[in-house]
Amino acid sequence: MSDGPDGTGNQAAVVVLIRDLFFSVKVKNELAQAGYEPVLVKREPELLSSVESLSPAIVLLDLNASPDWTVLEPLLIDASGPPILAFGPHKDVDSRRAAQQAGVSRVVTNQQLHRNLIGYVEQYART
Repeated sequence: MSDGPDGTGNQAAVVVLIRDLFFSVKVKNELAQAGYEPVLVKREPELLSSVESLSPAIVLLDLNASPDWTVLEPLLIDASGPPILAFGPHKDVDSRRAAQQAGVSRVVTNQQLHRNLIGYVEQYART
């Protein structure tokens, strides 16, 4: 087993709600190479279940997946829960605004995430 980001043999889980197959492969590979355990899900109930069972370091939400903020509310209002980083197209201002209003920790554009995925994870992940 490779060392996790904290230098131990433990890999911190990163739960990712993403439906784009091409981008999901890139995200999964980058996270794994950086020593994280990527857990990709396609639906909100899967995401909530994964967060509950894995206690991930961070959750990533693809705004292209049109997250159901009502379903995700228990996660968003739990102050002890993992930070949530949402990402989406720079032109989709409404989705980014909805994510901010829902209470995510940070919203970035797809381009920003492509350029600095691991940097964002390391910056916002709970340790």
